[in-house]
Amino acid sequence: MKINDLKELIKTISESNINLFEYEESGTKIKLSKEINMESVSIKHDEEKVETKKCNEKLVSYEPKEEIVEIVEDKNIKEILSPMVGMFYGSPSPNEENFVKVGSRVKKGDVICIIEAMKIMNEIESDVDGVVSEINVKDEEMVQYGQCLIKIEAC
Repeated sequence: MKINDLKELIKTISESNINLFEYEESGTKIKLSKEINMESVSIKHDEEKVETKKCNEKLVSYEPKEEIVEIVEDKNIKEILSPMVGMFYGSPSPNEENFVKVGSRVKKGDVICIIEAMKIMNEIESDVDGVVSEINVKDEEMVQYGQCLIKIEAC
């Protein structure tokens, strides 16, 4: 990610009500979080601090890749995790039915929800055939990267 893109991302996040944003690409992870009493920006790469500056109410860290571990109690349950920070929508528009509800049968590739990030509507697809056993978020709720959105019992 280029520095101008990073600056634009910081500006966008700081002007929004998002408190935490994480992005991962090519083994590099960017994590932006806002905390009320913080006044520093630090950029790290490979465990080495590169730059520190004063900044109002935000902390930016640039870290090596971390793995997200998916822990599921039942091996037949597949958690659909949010691939990004954004706004969750269960239907294609406010006047339409939700893509899925508890008990809905889904096939691999079926759209199960939408995450809006930076004014872009991202369709989230099921990566397994099965039955929806849980929907863990509500319409128009902010979701975090790696947050469990929907649980599907694989068939």
